[in-house]
Amino acid sequence: MIQISHRHSFPRVALGVVAVSILLLPIAYVAGLLTEMGQVRPVLTKLDQARQTLVQQQAGIPTEPPAARPSQMHLSWGAQDVTLSWAKVPGASSYTIYRSSASGSFQQAVQVGQVIQSSSVIVFVDGTVTPDTSYTYWIAPDNAAGQGPMTPAVSGRTYLTWTQVLDAGTSAAMSTDATAWSQSAWGLLPPHSIATSPTVWKIGTKFYSAFSFPASAQTSTWLTKRWTTWTAGNQTMTFVHAINGISVLAGGPQDMSSLPIATATPEDLAIWQNGLQWDHEIIAANDPVLPQDAIVLNRYGQAVGLTTVQGHLVTLE
Repeated sequence: MIQISHRHSFPRVALGVVAVSILLLPIAYVAGLLTEMGQVRPVLTKLDQARQTLVQQQAGIPTEPPAARPSQMHLSWGAQDVTLSWAKVPGASSYTIYRSSASGSFQQAVQVGQVIQSSSVIVFVDGTVTPDTSYTYWIAPDNAAGQGPMTPAVSGRTYLTWTQVLDAGTSAAMSTDATAWSQSAWGLLPPHSIATSPTVWKIGTKFYSAFSFPASAQTSTWLTKRWTTWTAGNQTMTFVHAINGISVLAGGPQDMSSLPIATATPEDLAIWQNGLQWDHEIIAANDPVLPQDAIVLNRYGQAVGLTTVQGHLVTLE
């Protein structure tokens, strides 16, 4: 009878367990390492962020966008440019200017410029505008950390060119014949007349002339009858009254161009007729001496007033 011996089985099993353990050791180590790194990584991230912040601070690089919006914003309108100015914002290294047409929202705005200035008053000139057009502007302060809060929207309209202002004035003008008559109350003497050809402008629904007869030419007495006539072509106009030497008329042609009444701009244009041609001069409404017998228009082609024969500006009603 043959007997089989098992005395070598245990050592083989032990060797197998040892081998498996050795193979599992790297896996366990890696698993533990990953667990530890998962706990350490947030700490390392915070340390790295703190280190970067410290480096930026030491280098003078801001860590936050500007906190304030530009203040004391002012827009100066021209015909082909708009000048924007505002106060310096603490922490801002540059400024971005946005613009939309008319009164559009910021979603319709486009960037029209960026300014890098450190002076106490920042200035930007937008030379990409067109005359007689409405625009809306916003300004935002910037630095290396981002963009700060924007200004509220500021809207306005560019001026007309001087040529357009002149055209607006002359298109609302016409030549008239004005005559002052006088006759003895008994008709014993023939009528006496003084004739002139003043320019009349249609402003609103009325007609105005920088010419006015003396009050005595329109006042009858028991001895003498006096009256005036105004005609435009074959159309008779009615004299309403005079305002400080400016004649107000009614009954003129209704199909001619009309000027709206408005206030002065920093510079205005005086227009007057000199024979068969038009003369004009750029003025300020507060100039002590103004051209005589002229209409004064602002930069939007609107009527500010008329000047008397003494060069005094009379605003309109």
